[in-house]
Amino acid sequence: ERRQWIQNLITNRNIGVQALKEGFTLNGKMDFESMFHQWPLMAMNQVCFSTPFIEPDHLISVLHPKYDGRTDEARSAAQHSLFETHLPDLLRERASTNQQFLARFVEYITGLSYIPHKSKSKFEILVTFEQLGEDAMGEYLPVVHTCEHSIAFPLHAYDGNAERFAQALDKAMNFVSKELDRN
Repeated sequence: ERRQWIQNLITNRNIGVQALKEGFTLNGKMDFESMFHQWPLMAMNQVCFSTPFIEPDHLISVLHPKYDGRTDEARSAAQHSLFETHLPDLLRERASTNQQFLARFVEYITGLSYIPHKSKSKFEILVTFEQLGEDAMGEYLPVVHTCEHSIAFPLHAYDGNAERFAQALDKAMNFVSKELDRN
């Protein structure tokens, strides 16, 4: 019985691969190998298993907050304001003026410039509020953890100030972008 199960699994996977091949080759009319043999694996992954264009509302739907329950009422209100109002507003506004911004934002947090489709587990970006240290200029920049797909903002959440929040995010994203360009 186990041997039959394994044979069925192999047969089903083969059928799936052949269906993909037929789809990519337009039922044999296109040469699959010559089309894709030089594509990097990351590009194939993006084409086959991701959402090609990131829409603001789709990105907002994968953001999940983790508020710090130990803060006072004013900080709690600032955290909710940042996550529920300022962040969505910023994402929508920037997407309307810069087509690449949402991909850059996702890449800044996750290392991926796209939102992958997840079949068994839901893709999420965790937004946390933590005790962060200030930088040399006395600013509190967001901190990302690409392996965990998370971004941390300071507990004070920029005191609910949308402009301070946007400036800190821009500075952090630009710093990371410049560092990646140098390497």
